[in-house]
Amino acid sequence: MIKQLFLAIAVAALTSGCTSIMGLGSDEYACKGMPNGVTCMSAKDVYSATEGDDYKTQLKKEQEGGAASSDKPSTGNATRVLIAEGSDNAPVPMRARNPLPIRSQAVVMRIAIDPWEDEKGDLYVPGFIYTEVEARRWEIGARNPQPTPTLRPLTVVQPPQAKPAK
Repeated sequence: MIKQLFLAIAVAALTSGCTSIMGLGSDEYACKGMPNGVTCMSAKDVYSATEGDDYKTQLKKEQEGGAASSDKPSTGNATRVLIAEGSDNAPVPMRARNPLPIRSQAVVMRIAIDPWEDEKGDLYVPGFIYTEVEARRWEIGARNPQPTPTLRPLTVVQPPQAKPAK
């Protein structure tokens, strides 16, 4: 009886301690490894925060403590992501001249296996096996046109008919 009571008290103490350790009752969820004041946002909040063209200036005004003018009404306890200092001066890589990512087609080989009969007299009709000889790969930029094999109907040439003799 005493063991069961002690076990029940121990389980209750351990489970109540887990709620404070895991932060289930906390009001604010901060990202690990980020400076104080930077909080995580849901994807919907990030989308609404970065919806306009001037979202960087809006967020910078909020970071400096100024009131950012917005056409949207304030949502109360909305969490905003503030940009880091110096991010406007980050170098932008030059775009490629013709950045067209193209996925090349795989080269597939079809192997026909004819029906065969084993030494016991059983008939096997397997059919075809398809295997990739060359895998697909990425190609960047304009690709040289590859000649594609096409099927053309045979042309029947009529032999010249002999002219009737007069």
